[in-house]
Amino acid sequence: MKKILGILALFVVSNANAAVFDFVDLVDTSTNDGVFNGTYANGSTISNGNPNEAAFSTFDWTIDGIELTATSSATDGSSAINSWVYLDGYSGGPGGLGICHSGFTSDNQCSVSSDDNVSINEVLNLSFNGLTAVNLSGMSFTNGWHGNFTNFHHMQISVDGGAFADYAAYGDWITGYTFDFQTTVDQDSSKFYINSLDARVPEPASLALLGLGLVGLGFAKRKKS
Repeated sequence: MKKILGILALFVVSNANAAVFDFVDLVDTSTNDGVFNGTYANGSTISNGNPNEAAFSTFDWTIDGIELTATSSATDGSSAINSWVYLDGYSGGPGGLGICHSGFTSDNQCSVSSDDNVSINEVLNLSFNGLTAVNLSGMSFTNGWHGNFTNFHHMQISVDGGAFADYAAYGDWITGYTFDFQTTVDQDSSKFYINSLDARVPEPASLALLGLGLVGLGFAKRKKS
């Protein structure tokens, strides 16, 4: 039975849709995987194009059927304030996906250039169009200086609206529909950008096959007993 379950599980994993969302490449290359659609902070829209470095009120990127939507929220410590998802490019080091709350210029740049990462009292939300497994250990981050991010003990994650927990509390893979990221310390080394992430979604047909296999195993076990 264990051998059969292992084969079925392997089938599900090997047939999963998989996508790598590289936010740095999304800014710095003229061609990207999948389809990107969004609305800039000033209200202008982009459809299936290269977004460049900018603040967004809506951010939607689909690769191989996996749709990622990024949103943001922020407070001034007590009440909600406006914020925008910000896509930052390479500046002495890779940027990626962050948040701007200080306002934006006419060309959708963050009014305060240093206010484009995830900092204290800000939450970056990534949601998917179906149940998704995210490779947490394979995610790439940089800090507020565009340097190597190491302060994971200051990063917290919430899955599907649950309570925030320390990054270290999770394993390599986390599964859900929505993922919230925040920092708990107000210093540049603890602020962060998400550079890239690996997401995978099992195909419905594979899940159905796994279900039928488990039913069959249960029937065989009852018949044997």
